[in-house]
Amino acid sequence: HWTFLFNSINGISSTEKPWDVELAQQFLSQLTYDPEKNCYLVDMNGKPVGYVLVSPELPIGRAVASGGVSNQYQNMGIGRILLAAALKRAKELGVSILHIQIQSEISAGRHLLESSGFHCVRSFYDMMWQGKHIHVPDPPYGIAVRTFVISQDEEKLAQLQNAAFTSNWGFCPNTAEQIASKLNLKTYNPEGIILVTDGD
Repeated sequence: HWTFLFNSINGISSTEKPWDVELAQQFLSQLTYDPEKNCYLVDMNGKPVGYVLVSPELPIGRAVASGGVSNQYQNMGIGRILLAAALKRAKELGVSILHIQIQSEISAGRHLLESSGFHCVRSFYDMMWQGKHIHVPDPPYGIAVRTFVISQDEEKLAQLQNAAFTSNWGFCPNTAEQIASKLNLKTYNPEGIILVTDGD
C-alpha cells in the first residue's frame, strides 16, 4: 500500500523509475524512520488514499513529515487527518519543531498547511547538469580522490558531514550507522560518493 501511495503522490507511477516494494522496504528500514511508530495511512473502503511519514531528528529537537493524498481523494479532509496524526506524533516525540515537506506545485497541500498556521521557511531545487564538458583540474600536491569503501568509510563520512554541515539550516548530525543503513538502498551506489583525501 505504501509503495503504491508513494509512487502515486510523487508522480512517478508512470515513469521509468517507480519504486518497487523491495526499495520501499529498504527505505523504511533505515534507522531514521521506524515506520510502525512513525508512518500513518488512511484507507477508504480498504483502499489506501494517503499517508504521512514522520522522521524524528531528536538531536536537534525536530521532526520532518512527508506524504500526501492521492489526487482523486484531495479536498475531502484526509489531509487534515494526516496532519493531525503528524502533529500528535511530534508531540509524543517531544520535539519543538515539526517541518513538513511538500512539492511546491501541490496547491491543496500548501493551502492546508497555511490555513493550519504553518508558513514556508525553506524551498529546495533539483538541479541537473546539461553541459557537454567540464574541466577537471589536477588536485594539489598530496591530495587524492577516491570512491567510498563500504565497511571502511562510514565513520569518516559521518565525521566529515557533521564537521561540514553542523551550522547549516536544518542539519541533524549523522552517525556511521545511519550512513550504512542508507547505503543499503539498492538505488545507492558507493561509487557515487567521492572522497578527497590528504594523506590518510
